[in-house]
Amino acid sequence: MYRALDEFDMVDAELLPYWNNDDVIGGQSDAVKCTAYREPGGGVLLCLVNLTRQPQRATLTIDWQRLAPNGRASVVDAIAEGPVSVQGESVTVEIQPLNFRLLRVRSADRVGSQPKPRRVS
Repeated sequence: MYRALDEFDMVDAELLPYWNNDDVIGGQSDAVKCTAYREPGGGVLLCLVNLTRQPQRATLTIDWQRLAPNGRASVVDAIAEGPVSVQGESVTVEIQPLNFRLLRVRSADRVGSQPKPRRVS
């Protein structure tokens, strides 16, 4: 998890909190919430949380045009580093009870680029 966060520019990222992003990220429920962090360069980190004691299958409808204006090229699990299936505007993931998933959305112009070095303050 720390590697995933180190590779993302959290310091300069814009926060799109779950309680105020339903115009960009639809499909949230009482069981599953999603907060987004958007890098100035166009990358996005989605943090999905399962608030229940049962596994959840979450299907979110993403307005990619608004969330990733530089274009969505790929979505990967930021911790397991495996691809995540995207069907048009929908992303579906399994989330274990009382757990979370981090999804990394790479913009079309950043695919293949090296991660930014970690800032130390």
